[in-house]
Amino acid sequence: MCNKHLMVVLIILAFDLAVATDSGLETTQAGGGLENRPQRDVSCRNHQEYPHDNICCLSCPAGSYVKSACTSAHERGTCENCDFDTYTEHDNGLLQCLKCTKCRPDQEIVARCTNTQNTECQCKAGRFCAPDQACEICKKCTICKDDEVKVRNCTTISNTECKRQLSTSSNKSGAVAAVLVLIAGSTVIVAFLKRKKKFVGEQDSQNPSEMEKVVVDSGSGLSDEEMQNKLNGRLYDSPLLEQAQAVGQQALANKEKETKQGNSFTSTAHSSPASLPTLPSAPLPAPYPHPRPVSPSHPNTRDDDLPRKKLVPLNGDKSLTDCFSYFEEVDVHFHNRFFRRIGLNDNAIKNRENLQPEDRVHQLLNVWLEKVGMEASINDLIAALLHLNQRLSAENIIAKAISEGHFEYEGKQPRDESQL
Repeated sequence: MCNKHLMVVLIILAFDLAVATDSGLETTQAGGGLENRPQRDVSCRNHQEYPHDNICCLSCPAGSYVKSACTSAHERGTCENCDFDTYTEHDNGLLQCLKCTKCRPDQEIVARCTNTQNTECQCKAGRFCAPDQACEICKKCTICKDDEVKVRNCTTISNTECKRQLSTSSNKSGAVAAVLVLIAGSTVIVAFLKRKKKFVGEQDSQNPSEMEKVVVDSGSGLSDEEMQNKLNGRLYDSPLLEQAQAVGQQALANKEKETKQGNSFTSTAHSSPASLPTLPSAPLPAPYPHPRPVSPSHPNTRDDDLPRKKLVPLNGDKSLTDCFSYFEEVDVHFHNRFFRRIGLNDNAIKNRENLQPEDRVHQLLNVWLEKVGMEASINDLIAALLHLNQRLSAENIIAKAISEGHFEYEGKQPRDESQL
């Protein structure tokens, strides 16, 4: 029985010794006695101290690191300031400073790195990176489609939000307007064909005195000046008007001949009526109240083909780009036709429809400049405006370009408004 009790005591002692060994007990000599001290019982104040060799050392301040640790508890060792391009943001027990972050090519620097703060980077304009995703590369912002409206603009941390545009009453009214324009256009064509048929019958009956009536669609979207030029062009190009003019010129020639012959011709006329010159039976057409704005010898000449003094730059290529802002005054309703006239395709124009008019003008002119290259000239832009009958805008742009010292007339001659 005693042996059994002894065996139990020995087993308990062996178990206690194993537990003490696993818990990391150390035997030290202190004041002539032994003291057991487990390592896991060392507890340091958070952010203020760090453990080292079973003691707590005070942390080094932000912007520095631990060069050598302390030898006594609750003291500070040797701290060293961070080198260039390294940092520590908080009090620490680090053995070296952290390396500053380098912004990627698709990012821009918001705040530069210091010894207490890392570099701050963000995506460049037109790109974004969602904060809840791994930002390995900045993605391009989405451009809303033609049938969508922009709900929220793109930022550096969020993409553009687009919403499909619902059918509205304005869309319905636009469709109705398109149908009406189509019907009106069909009516114009039918009226023109009927008029042409009537003209052929009149020509066969040798009655060229009646002028051809040209029907112009008032709802075609043309300005008054463009409509009048179109009307005049058709009238001047019609064979009926040419015949009427020929008859009128013959009548004037006969009248001059009659004046030169004097009284003798008059007396002869009384005695022999058959000798009088034959005049047209119908009256001559009255002069048209709005003459065609081109030279009679060149019926196909347009405003942009007329002789103009060219503008020459005073500051090289910079003169042209400095004048891009002057084209902001061009009527927005003529933007698409203007940019097509200078050679841009519809894709380039439509991709910038969502921009403000001023930004759209600058971006599209830069696209045109990259496309044309060394041949880019402000004279081509002015000619495009004149082709669209935007004479006032063209004159204002020329005046600004000269007054601001970007361009001058070729030959350094004074400005002549009549040659625009």
